[in-house]
Parts: sequence; structure tokens; C-alpha cells
Amino acid sequence: MATIKDVARQAGVSISTVSYALSGKRPVSEATRQRVQKAIEELEFHPQAGAKMLASTKTDIIALSAPMHEATEPIAFMTFVLAIVTAARRKGYDVVLLTENGEAAVQDIERVVKTGLVDGVVVMDVQANDERAELLRTMDIPSVFLGLPDNYEALACVDLDFEAATRLAVDQLVAAGHRSIAFVGHTQMLYDIGKNFVLRTRAEFERYTAELGIETVFVSSDTENMLAEIRNTLPGCTGVLLDCSAVRVRDFLDELSVEKQRGTGDPLSILTLASSYDTSSLNPPLDAVPLEPEKSGRNAVELLIERIGQGTGPEVHLYTPRYISRGSVFQLDGGHSTAHHQ
Repeated sequence: MATIKDVARQAGVSISTVSYALSGKRPVSEATRQRVQKAIEELEFHPQAGAKMLASTKTDIIALSAPMHEATEPIAFMTFVLAIVTAARRKGYDVVLLTENGEAAVQDIERVVKTGLVDGVVVMDVQANDERAELLRTMDIPSVFLGLPDNYEALACVDLDFEAATRLAVDQLVAAGHRSIAFVGHTQMLYDIGKNFVLRTRAEFERYTAELGIETVFVSSDTENMLAEIRNTLPGCTGVLLDCSAVRVRDFLDELSVEKQRGTGDPLSILTLASSYDTSSLNPPLDAVPLEPEKSGRNAVELLIERIGQGTGPEVHLYTPRYISRGSVFQLDGGHSTAHHQ
């Protein structure tokens, strides 16, 4: 019996093109549609059984649900997409990128799964209450979340242990004698839409610093002048934890540079949290607790392929954070800096 792969080969098109020609879910040129139809007739493939045939055929294609929206940070977004695509190609899989958000993201996953186009799904840009989690719990398709929704029951998830990463960053500052710390978070929109990792890091920072008796202030990175806001609201601040995009980190360092040129302001110990970019290229280079997209993407793809091949059950993999020292955190001695101004 002919399969959809046979039809695709005969027509000289991809499996996904045959799927679209059968389902009508995507535009296909008339010439291509005729080639597909001719191949179907020659091979005696039955279009009405298309979904069933697709479901029983391994396509070596995985879907990556990576919604794009107003708050998407292009550099971080593409870093993760590239990491996942690279890891998939090394394992012999192609990737279909699904970029719709909200309800449309759910519909996109339903479409590629029900037509049998993909062998599995990787989900990124995970929100605390993620509709895709509810969907994939009910679908007979291997999936892995690159992130941790609030309700991860019956799901496979891979992520940095953001709570441990936050504690590690705070511990580095506290060990250096800092008792007044500012947390510069992501743009307010990311908190408003419920982006899971930004909620987790901020909540753990507030919980852990309260436990340690640390004086803190939170400043979102869309604040017009982040450094001035810190100086005004937490005058005794000596340490800053940057949990925001590379663009906003550079903006903060620019603000610091202007302050130094004016000869105002006390020195600050600065480090980045969950940074997906290389902080050694910044001026100055910054200490970091990195997010490591390549590691995250590789782990997610490998777990998905394991689930495709062996049908393993739900599991959560939180990898241990690490600290990279680049000299941007100085030791306080009796409340005074023992290092030159950063």
C-alpha cells in the first residue's frame, strides 16, 4: 500500500506539501496540486485515508511551537530557535516552525498533529498558564516543553532551575558583603502576559532576599532611566542583578558610563541572571549565571526523540545553574568597596 512518503517522492514535493494539498490548510499552487493528484492516482493512494496514513508514518519532522508577539525579544528568540533546529538536524530531523500565539498557537499544533505531519512537538516561550499544556496533555503525540508551566502534570519539561539560579546569583552578592541589592527585571509586558521564567526568577528573588534580610528594589527594564530609579529608591544599593534582555543590559551599562563620566554615584557590583548572550563582550564584562540556550535546546530535542522512539512517560529535567566570574562583583569591606569603580 502506498504511503504519503511515496506520494511526495512521486510528485517531487515534500510530505508537508502533500499534507496541505490533501487538507487545504495551506495554499498550494494549482500545478503542484495537480502533480500531487496525479501521484495519488498512479499509486492508488486513498486521500480520504490521508490522516490515518500520516499518523502511522514516521515523517522525521518535529514541530517547534515558538509564538511571536509584541514582547518577543528577537535576539533571545532566534538564539533558542537556532539551538533547537541545530540539535534536531544533528539527529536527522527537520523542524516546522509555528509562530502564532494565543489560541492560534493551539490551533497550529492541532493542525500539524492531526494531519500527521510531525512526529513530535517542542514547545518554547512557555507561560505560567499555558493553553498548549492543556492541549498536549490530551493528544497522542510526544512533546517536550522548553520551560515549566505552573501545571506540568503529565508533561515532559526541560529547563534551567531558575529558582536555584536566582539563589546562586544572590549568594554571590551576599558573600561579597552586599546587603542592598537591586533587581532589574524584564519589561513589564512579560510579567503581565505571564511568561513563566520571569515570574519564577522575580518571585524567588523576593522570597530569598526576604529570608536573608536583604534590602531590595525591583525595577523593570522598560523604566526610562533604570540606574536613576535605583539610586532614588534604594540609595544604599551596592549590588545589581540584571535579569533582562541583552539590549536593556547594554542600556543600563550606558547609563552607568554616563554616571561615571560625571563623577557621581558609588560603585556597583553587577551580574546577569539567566543571560542567553555572551557577557564577556560587554563593557565592562559581567559576571553571569547563564541560561545556555544550546544546552537547553539540545536537552529538549534529545528528550523528545527519546519519547518518540520509546514512548517514555512525563518527566521534568531542571539543569543545575553555574556561575561565571568576570570581575564585575567586588568585595565590600566594612561597607566600602575594595575594588576600583566598575
